Amino acid sequence: MYVSYAISGAIALLTAFTLFYFAGDPDGWVYVGVIVPIMLLIAPVNFRISRIVWLHFVAGIRYRPDL
Repeated sequence: MYVSYAISGAIALLTAFTLFYFAGDPDGWVYVGVIVPIMLLIAPVNFRISRIVWLHFVAGIRYRPDL
């Protein structure tokens, strides 16, 4: 879960910075209206990537093609 939180937070921050610099610092509802759908759309991808990162780097599980 911690890896998923980190990935979601990074994407939300990048989206917010992008809105701030390219859209001229819109109102708060614009940030929410853009970031929430993006988070919902990338949720399956985020889950998959965070699980792979967790298993590979934290749990130490390696891919063995001979099995």
